[in-house]
Amino acid sequence: MIAIEITQELKDLNKDKLSRYDVGTIIELQSLPKSFYSPTYYKGHRTDGYHTLNNSIHQADGFYELVEPVFDSSIEKLGDIIFTGTSYTYQIVALTQAELDTKAEFEESLDDASLTYNDHKENGVKLFDRIYSLIQRNLNSGDLTPYQAKTIAQYFYPILEPLYKGQWHLVKLSLDTEAEIFIENPLTPKFLFVFNKVQTWVGNYILNNY
Repeated sequence: MIAIEITQELKDLNKDKLSRYDVGTIIELQSLPKSFYSPTYYKGHRTDGYHTLNNSIHQADGFYELVEPVFDSSIEKLGDIIFTGTSYTYQIVALTQAELDTKAEFEESLDDASLTYNDHKENGVKLFDRIYSLIQRNLNSGDLTPYQAKTIAQYFYPILEPLYKGQWHLVKLSLDTEAEIFIENPLTPKFLFVFNKVQTWVGNYILNNY
């Protein structure tokens, strides 16, 4: 990487490349330009193969290496580009407390516990969709009437909603409570078929993932 500070003379000579930059701006480049109007080498004439010229010409025109300093990214960041007299480099700036807090929150979101929790949420959404696809499939096949499908969908929604937050145990607790109620108030066969499917899927997930 290299850098150069824009001067009015450089802007005037290289309007196609530098006109959009303000005077005094330091810009960074991946490499030297292959063609350039040098203010010190055949001024007024475009030099093709500029990047192959002796480095002393490049430096006379203002091109110097851009050196990235060593810094502690946990408490510091790179700031503006400055000229040291022999090269360009970045100022090292201490992170503010707000930036440190944001960084800590981000890193915390990537720890193992957070990743596991996110997996439970993603899998919860998938099961939620799977259950309502089951209801729709049975409606399409005629195994459920529109009224039955609507009733089952409305019944399960508040029970399954915690899946979107990855709260599988809350769903299991609700299903177990409902199962006890069904002992005294039996479900219709079609309703019971869906209920047993859901209870089995939730139970197996908890058994295998907790």
